[in-house]
This record gives sequence, C-alpha cells and structure tokens, in this order.
Amino acid sequence: MAEKAAELAKLQKIQAEGLATLEVVAEKEELEAWRVSNLGRSSPVMGVFSSMGTMDKELRPLMGKAANEVRTALETAFEAKREVIEAAALAKELETESLDVTMPGRCGTRPPAPVDPGAAADRANLWRYGLSGLSLH
Repeated sequence: MAEKAAELAKLQKIQAEGLATLEVVAEKEELEAWRVSNLGRSSPVMGVFSSMGTMDKELRPLMGKAANEVRTALETAFEAKREVIEAAALAKELETESLDVTMPGRCGTRPPAPVDPGAAADRANLWRYGLSGLSLH
C-alpha cells in the first residue's frame, strides 16, 4: 500500500512539475525542448512505464492508468501551449510584415498556350491504337 501511494505521488509530482515548467515556455524551441524532456523516451513519465515490469501485479493496472492520465494531461497541455505560441507567432508576423500592393507584378511571363481540342483528340487516338510514335504533321 505504501508503494502504491509513493508511486502515485511520484506521478502527481511529475505532472505538476511538467505543467509548471510548461507555463514559462514562450518560444517554439523551448516548447520542443520541453516536449523532449517531458514526453520523450527518457522522460520521467516513460520511466514509470518502463518500471512497470518490476511492480506488483496488483499495482500494474492502477499505475498504468495513472501514468496514461499523466501523459495525456501533459500532451493536452503541450498541444494547447503549441497553439498559443503559433497564434502569437502568426500575429507577430502579420504585424511586422506588410504587402506592398503598388509593386508591379511579374514581368516577362507568357500566357499558357491555347489548346487545340482536335489535336489532343488525334493524339489520344494515335496512342489508343499504338501509333503514338507517328507524327500528325
């Protein structure tokens, strides 16, 4: 019973620390570093999953459920923070960049060549009958 309480407290501590450090993240690079350290393979949450094999049989389902809940809470918080950071970056980009509508368009481009529907049909018929190597001219 003491082991159960200790492991659950450990998971709650992992979640609280992860969420607390996520609050101070302000940039994409910091967010990616947070994801790696809190949700990556060597993160504390994944450490709980890897230590499940050494736990008692009665404790495994409870710890698995609790660890999944912690991981889900951290992933949800990560996604929410990612959306906030991306929205802030987009707003900053839109604020700093502007489009000069007085600039001329691209010069020197040619319009697409007109398509002769009859020639296309002739080429299709040549191809259909295996005569695609012949020229129509």
